[in-house]
Amino acid sequence: MIKNGDVVSFEYSVSDDEKTFNETNRGEAPVTFTQGSHQIIPGLEKAFLGMAVNEEKHIRIEPAEAYGPVIPEYFREVPKSDLP
Repeated sequence: MIKNGDVVSFEYSVSDDEKTFNETNRGEAPVTFTQGSHQIIPGLEKAFLGMAVNEEKHIRIEPAEAYGPVIPEYFREVPKSDLP
């Protein structure tokens, strides 16, 4: 079982509810991190805690346990002509 201090490697596939965002590293080098060291988002680290070697799991992470909620006022449109 995965515990704090363990070195963990994993493959992943990510998608959103609308299926507009899809990403995977399957078939490529796995992501490797040390459990409990805050090297990955908190929700993912919590989900790995206690998993067994080779266990597969569907994990849903809410924004608060990932990168935070979308803040619309942080977005702005920039004219294409302003881009290099």
